[in-house]
Amino acid sequence: MVDPRKGALTQIFEDYRPEGTPVVIKTIVEQIDALVEPVRGTGWQTSHPGDRTVPQQLHLFSGTTACRLAAPCSTVPTHTSARTIDTMSRDTGVPSEEAAQRRVIHLAETYWTHGKDFLNHGPKWEPSRWERVTRHESLGKFVWDSERNDGITRRVIQDSWLLAQTEQAVMEAFFLTMVWGFGSNSRGPWKTEDMIEYVHENNLEGFLVGVRADAATNPLSAYESVLAARIPQLGPVYSSKLLYAMGIDGGRTPVLDVWVARWGRRHFRFDFQVKSSWSPQRNREALGRFQDFCLHMMEVLLEAEPPGRASSEHDPGFVEYLVFWDAKYRWTRWRRNSTFPDWVTHTLPVEG
Repeated sequence: MVDPRKGALTQIFEDYRPEGTPVVIKTIVEQIDALVEPVRGTGWQTSHPGDRTVPQQLHLFSGTTACRLAAPCSTVPTHTSARTIDTMSRDTGVPSEEAAQRRVIHLAETYWTHGKDFLNHGPKWEPSRWERVTRHESLGKFVWDSERNDGITRRVIQDSWLLAQTEQAVMEAFFLTMVWGFGSNSRGPWKTEDMIEYVHENNLEGFLVGVRADAATNPLSAYESVLAARIPQLGPVYSSKLLYAMGIDGGRTPVLDVWVARWGRRHFRFDFQVKSSWSPQRNREALGRFQDFCLHMMEVLLEAEPPGRASSEHDPGFVEYLVFWDAKYRWTRWRRNSTFPDWVTHTLPVEG
């Protein structure tokens, strides 16, 4: 007999669960019913905002819990670590989506008050530092027009991919993306040289052209293809930077690096990370989880933003930008040589 005081999934689980089912699975089932319960019986599949709220919450929930909803409930995927399960099952076992949402809104509001166009932020061009790479034959006679822009910004790398029509232009866009991605990292030039040499020797310029085309329609698949190519020095973090630069406005996959991973893990118990030791498919799933988070936050920010905001902020990369600088400022502001966007110095400490 159906018990109206319990969710449908909980009742099915209690009736059919096998012996020895982990407690964490029961917790997840109850949490899913808790998400659906406020709108059940209202025709949420066809109503607004029910048709948005329930799928969004379930999608975000599935990306941040230890057990993916697509997996059988009697098992935990082999790639989920025991540490993750333990972390998620303590207390309520639920990552603090509400706290993360409040934090992102605070970051965005501070940016809207004190910030400038985030697409114009990036490292300055240092020709002497990158000379070993610009001499490579695949780049032709590369010359950077410093009068046009003295920095390698997000806008610069996006435009370079948008305008790249030849293989040499594709290699220049690849190079500029790595200059932006490595920033002040001292190992950037020689790592980029290794990448470009490998791409050139193995005739992969055409491969990058194809990846750029895929990035417009299926960026996560394109990301997995780049990882499967196993280009030396181009691990999962820098591959995410490459796909971000290649993408199209509104549909870019965000950058997923150590700062983003630390922000999610330390404050909100989100599992945002990629690793070189993981398979391309597993890293794709990890990037997909962070992309889901960014898309959800975009929806939230659309309701909170003041009128007249730039359309470039309606992109997962904007959320990633806020998270990146929030994390980096919290853990490196004591460094005298560190420089930060002005807006981030006005933010409040993270809750808790």
